[in-house]
Amino acid sequence: MVSIAPKLPVSNIFGMLEYAYDLKSFELFKGQVGVETLNDLYEGLASILALRVLKRARKGLYCSYVEEAAKLAFVRGRIRVADTLRSMVLGSSTLCCEYEEHTADLDENRILLWTLFSLRKLHFNNLVFYKHVRRAYQALAGSITLEEKNAADCFDREYHRLNDDYQPMHMLCGVFLEHLGPGLLAGEGKFLPFMLNMPELFELFVVQWLKKHLNERVLVDESYSMTIDESGQKGEEAPAKLKFKMDIVLRDKAGNALAVVDTKYKADERPKPDDVNEVIAYSHVMNTHKAILVYPSSATKSARWQPQDILISVMTFDISREDLGGPAFLSELNEVLSL
Repeated sequence: MVSIAPKLPVSNIFGMLEYAYDLKSFELFKGQVGVETLNDLYEGLASILALRVLKRARKGLYCSYVEEAAKLAFVRGRIRVADTLRSMVLGSSTLCCEYEEHTADLDENRILLWTLFSLRKLHFNNLVFYKHVRRAYQALAGSITLEEKNAADCFDREYHRLNDDYQPMHMLCGVFLEHLGPGLLAGEGKFLPFMLNMPELFELFVVQWLKKHLNERVLVDESYSMTIDESGQKGEEAPAKLKFKMDIVLRDKAGNALAVVDTKYKADERPKPDDVNEVIAYSHVMNTHKAILVYPSSATKSARWQPQDILISVMTFDISREDLGGPAFLSELNEVLSL
């Protein structure tokens, strides 16, 4: 068995997950001792998800109407006349009907079932947590179709008063489906395979942190893409000669770019020349005079310099600190943006 110990305290990793995936509404291990390992963290989160699913199942799973079509011996809904006549010509006495079925077998519940199915096949050190997952899976398995889902299915969904309690559950499903190992269902042995893609988590954490803490005058545009052709024409209508994808663009209320921000999950003492050249290019593309490189550790020295008309700022968002380094980062960022 290979065990990998994180360089960050587990509580800090959970703090990043809270921001990145909006998990603030979850109570972590109520009545339990604090977690010390990543396994503890993931098992506890799995238990929280399972208990929420059980609570919703007892109240009644979210249901909605879906269109169905079937050959029936009686009229239900609307008769499909052409299909029914063709069926009668072939000697059938059934009616081809279209009708609406009120069902819980929806994507909202299939996401939950697939996640619980994936978790149920893993090994848990804490048997109580495993029993929660197994019971929640059994509560759904009889009425919901088991259908493979991925993390993208869990986000950007529509919610309303009848299913708004599904949003935090789907967020947590997204965490599991995005970070569980690719060998999840293979092999004889059971284990808890997961992988935190820390560069992606760090970027998402910084994005969500900025959205929550920046002054309302600043808009946070994440994963912004821009194409530009040889003549300098920009936008989606431009022939895709060059495509730039920026981690974060900070804008004012009028939509003008204030600065480009690029996150680098590295422990370099100084930025690599390629990283600097990258943000300079982004700045020119976005017509802004400020470019910011953000690193996760104080091992990288903060610095500012201004070659030509671009102010390049190297900042640290020290996620190893108890407060995740947010206040110090925000103070420096406000200074750079002149807020």
